[in-house]
Amino acid sequence: MRISLPIAVILFLALNVFAASAPPPEAFVVMPPALPGPQITAYLKYQTELAWQQDDARRTAWQSIRTEQDLLRVQEQIRTKLLAMLGGLPTRKTPLRSKITGRIPMDSFHIEKLIFESLPGVYVTALVYVPDDQKKSHPAVLVPPGHAPDGKAHYQALCQHLVRRGYVVICWDPVGQGERSQFWDQKAGKSRYNLICAEHAVLGNLAYLAGTNLARWEIWDGIRAVDYLLTRPDVDSDRINITGTSGGGFQTALIAALDPRIKVAMPSCYITALPMRGDLLSLSGNGLDLSFSMFGEGEVIIDLGPHNNQTPVVTGATIHSLTGDLLELTLTGLSQHDVAVHLLAPPTEVVSTVLFSADTGSSVTDFVTNAVAQTISGTLSSALATACRPVLS
Repeated sequence: MRISLPIAVILFLALNVFAASAPPPEAFVVMPPALPGPQITAYLKYQTELAWQQDDARRTAWQSIRTEQDLLRVQEQIRTKLLAMLGGLPTRKTPLRSKITGRIPMDSFHIEKLIFESLPGVYVTALVYVPDDQKKSHPAVLVPPGHAPDGKAHYQALCQHLVRRGYVVICWDPVGQGERSQFWDQKAGKSRYNLICAEHAVLGNLAYLAGTNLARWEIWDGIRAVDYLLTRPDVDSDRINITGTSGGGFQTALIAALDPRIKVAMPSCYITALPMRGDLLSLSGNGLDLSFSMFGEGEVIIDLGPHNNQTPVVTGATIHSLTGDLLELTLTGLSQHDVAVHLLAPPTEVVSTVLFSADTGSSVTDFVTNAVAQTISGTLSSALATACRPVLS
């Protein structure tokens, strides 16, 4: 193939122009180089600051409460905001169509297998624990399960503990847990996703598209569980209570907030110590000395490990208590705190745990380089803020 001279010159010039106008390599860099150690992204920092602003507003509102009327006013404001976030609740209570499908005799109590409809065609599977004490009326406790694949079955020990103390107890499967998989593959014998989180995520995303959210239906199941209890002659309608852990703590707080028939609510592993909030800035240790910087306020707990009953030397914070291996420090004032903890002699056993994590067996170096910022930063809802024993080299 032959190319005439004028055309060859044009192609040569075009290639030179293209090469001269090509963007430099840095133009293709999307993200800045990663810095060592845990980092707070700009978006996470924005979320944290927004959460703190909302917490400041909450504190201001709480400090304004001086009378019962003040408290009732704030409660109503919270209910209104909560209902708006949920997209409201169903406006009509339909027949429960409750049915006891089986009965399990136990020592001093029995368990009833229950199905009821929280909405037409929406079946809720539950267990009801009933004392065999011949009393005509009992207080009752609702136990919404946390994030366990087997749902209500996972909380049998708690329910049996309560029923042996004279409570009628109802524990039901939240949607996507236990017997209420919404994506069950009959041939495979399992959920097409996985029970709990994956099903909740899929259902939640679909609910968002419809202008609502999954919590609306979880709360409604709990309110209808109260309705069921009140159909029973062996339940005292003036003594209805609720308790739950983790996802059950979430349900406990919201169901109790929206159903005034519930007299006592005890959430676990959900809302605990609201004032504790902090951002971990740095962490280092060598087995005798632990140093960390944190922006925040509240209580910090450090697991010292077996330390021969030493009282550590602490600077930058106030020792609140030392119970066994647990050292509790108080960080006063919302500011940056540079804290140092010194042991006079090394611990008798060297085990490492990680800040703001239940993981074990990781060294401080591993923590600093591998921890995910989202797990250690932001608004903390628990007084358990720190657990770290540095590894001796």
